[in-house]
Amino acid sequence: EIDESLLAPGEGEVISDLIVAAHADAKRKLDAQQAEMMRNAAGPLAGMGLPGMPKF
Repeated sequence: EIDESLLAPGEGEVISDLIVAAHADAKRKLDAQQAEMMRNAAGPLAGMGLPGMPKF
């Protein structure tokens, strides 16, 4: 929660929305980076349908 007394009237909701959007963007970038790292780590085995290997 953001203390409204520290902000101009109405800014609290805008800041809250920006924080949520920034978190969602960071999560999306992290997920993409992790998927890329997994593809690189799996190398030629990626997508071959081997048990325990992710399919990209």
